[in-house]
Amino acid sequence: MKIYIFLLMALFLINSAPSANAQEYSQKEFDFLTDLQQKGDKKLSAYFIAECEHYLKAYPFSEKAPDVLLLLGNEQMKTGADHEALASLLKLKFIYPEFAAQNDIVTRIKKFVDSKRTFAKQKEKIVELSATQPTAVENAERYFNYLETMSVIAGSNMKKMLAPIVTQAYYFHTRFPDDARRDSLSIWVADIYRLYGKDREAASEYLKFEFLFKTSRFLPYARYQRGLIFFEELKQPQTAIDIFQIVATEHKGTKFGSKAQFATGRVYEEKLKDYATAVAAYRKVATDFQEGDIAVLALEKVANIQEKRFSAYADAIKTYHEIQEKYTGHVNSPRFLVECAELYLKRLKDYNAAATHFAYAAERFPKDENAPDYWIAAGEILDRRLNDYKQALEYYQQVIEKYPDHKKAREAQKKIDKVEKKLAPQEENASNSEN
Repeated sequence: MKIYIFLLMALFLINSAPSANAQEYSQKEFDFLTDLQQKGDKKLSAYFIAECEHYLKAYPFSEKAPDVLLLLGNEQMKTGADHEALASLLKLKFIYPEFAAQNDIVTRIKKFVDSKRTFAKQKEKIVELSATQPTAVENAERYFNYLETMSVIAGSNMKKMLAPIVTQAYYFHTRFPDDARRDSLSIWVADIYRLYGKDREAASEYLKFEFLFKTSRFLPYARYQRGLIFFEELKQPQTAIDIFQIVATEHKGTKFGSKAQFATGRVYEEKLKDYATAVAAYRKVATDFQEGDIAVLALEKVANIQEKRFSAYADAIKTYHEIQEKYTGHVNSPRFLVECAELYLKRLKDYNAAATHFAYAAERFPKDENAPDYWIAAGEILDRRLNDYKQALEYYQQVIEKYPDHKKAREAQKKIDKVEKKLAPQEENASNSEN
């Protein structure tokens, strides 16, 4: 029994000794930092900052941690490390709200950003975010709110906030390894890397996300973004296609499935110049995914390739008709009808069909700003190409009736006058024939 009690006491001493020891050393190091700060040796600024950062890593739970963080922020401000100083002050605000309130940190932040041209464009956003009243009680929640604020600021054209947020994000992963929001944090870091042109780092961060968070709801997004980087920035089209096809297959039920399939078509079209395969990929967007808006974009790409790469003008018109008929609710402009009209007019020389499509575009979308132009275009084709003056007159008359105050109404009236002069001899001849 005595041996058992002895072992328990020994175990207790072993477990408690480091804590007591750490507390003693944290106080001693704090006293040292205070003494060093009071001496104010400018040549030791870098050393002082490094010592403060070491303290915060070594003693994150020390009661003196917020005091050291304030010392660090003040020194960073003195040395011109503006973004690091802002990060330190915001950390005080969100993670140590009681200390921040006692030391009026919000006012300090406002004065600091007011005095720095560096923050001129983001000043209002920073002040607004720093004025938010923290309600979190748990340390993890406080830290997450701090990082969320940092990510918003970093996303406001502040490239120099990248390093602080990456550093703090890594610390969050270390300190709160079981937190369910680590996937969100990893996405923020990857997005910020990408925002500021760190493409390889961003691609690696998205890949790291895939290794760590296989069941996360953000996985389709992470994979899709990684594919875009290989497509748009790293110039590795086949790798991009491979990634996009994983997304299109494994995440078909998400919005990124159709986006990835559409992006596959873009890679074949823009990078590999394989237009036939691009058409097939775009077609698959319309057939395999029930999403109207992106299907319209995909079929428009198909029509564009048919027209400009294959010179298959009739096929292009057929595709434009398909869009107009199948996706009526997703088409809010006359551009597809106008494309058909232009192809009939300039490529196929089918003037009657061209006039009909211009007229239908104006009739189908009467509020479109170019509707009067389409009526006039239809009239001109019949007038000049087909000598169908009566029908041309009807189309010109539509502008007068529907848009009497429009600037095109005067032009339409002039054309009506000319057509009526052309019609006069015909009507006279017709009258003479009857007599």
